[in-house]
Amino acid sequence: MDHVFIHWDNSNIFHEAQRLAEEQDEGPGARYRVRIHFGNLLRLAHADRPVKKAVAVGSVPPEMRQLWNRMENAGVEIHLFDRGTIDRGEQEMPDRLLQLRMLEDALDFNGDPGIVVLLTGDGAGYLEGTGFHSTLERMHKRGWRVEILSWAHSTNQRMRRWAEANGIFVALDDFYRSITFLTPSRPGFELAQEREADELDLISRRVSRSQHIQREPEVETYNAEGNGSAGKEAWSSRHPAAVALANTVFTLLRETGVIPAGWQLNYRKHYIGLKNHSGTACNFVRFRGRRGEATFDPQLPECPNLDHQIKQAGLRVEYPRDGRNRYRLTLAAPEVTSHREIIQELGTLAFNRRTAL
Repeated sequence: MDHVFIHWDNSNIFHEAQRLAEEQDEGPGARYRVRIHFGNLLRLAHADRPVKKAVAVGSVPPEMRQLWNRMENAGVEIHLFDRGTIDRGEQEMPDRLLQLRMLEDALDFNGDPGIVVLLTGDGAGYLEGTGFHSTLERMHKRGWRVEILSWAHSTNQRMRRWAEANGIFVALDDFYRSITFLTPSRPGFELAQEREADELDLISRRVSRSQHIQREPEVETYNAEGNGSAGKEAWSSRHPAAVALANTVFTLLRETGVIPAGWQLNYRKHYIGLKNHSGTACNFVRFRGRRGEATFDPQLPECPNLDHQIKQAGLRVEYPRDGRNRYRLTLAAPEVTSHREIIQELGTLAFNRRTAL
């Protein structure tokens, strides 16, 4: 069976997102302003595959009730618990229920196993034969394919190594900007602006059947709300420098064979990306406008050799620690001609890396 069974420990995911938010350049009080974008995280979990069941556990602060309602309306089975007491840890009952649901799935679909997607990094109890890691091993022995989605810094390392050897491990850090957003600061606290979640790009999301997702969502019930398109006219009005840079670099990469025929610029709300001939987003490079300037952002891991080449070319460059894994080069459209070789090389490397994933 190629259907997905999602099991989501929201407290584990949210609390570790708070810790990561403190390390990002997100402004004052980021730990208390960060929120999970439920729609994008749910879509990252199922990766546009058909969902057989989705179960989430969490706590019951009243201000989250609307969020839980939206998840229920999307078909997710929700189980909420009071926060921990002296006699019972906050996570004991939610963890047990989630593990019980996983074992029920293994029994109910014995002989027709699917894909279990677990959203937590909690590997406690393994040495005693209990906990999520032990449950995943039991399911895997019965033919289930296993995927774990969790924050790299907080995932139990034994469980992560096992998942990488026997299934898929997805570091949520790589999608941080898409699966989180920040609320503005509250009155009386140091001023901090809100941040919306970026559009979720699934092209680098590894899945159990060893191929990458490059299509639109198949199950309407589980579609996530995207950030929407802004249109070229809106971009030309707000960020003309970014539009000029995108057109110039796009023309260069197309003429030199880096970008395949039929691809186009894709004007999104927060950036200009690319889409292939079928309309699917393929954002191995992006363009952004900020403070009257424009940036060219190829998706590449940081590399000392590349750093040296870019700086030798005299370009302004930074590598933000925001989980996007992208260089950010600030330049104007007229500069592209004089830096043609390095821009072409960066575009080629980013395209080859994306297609090789």
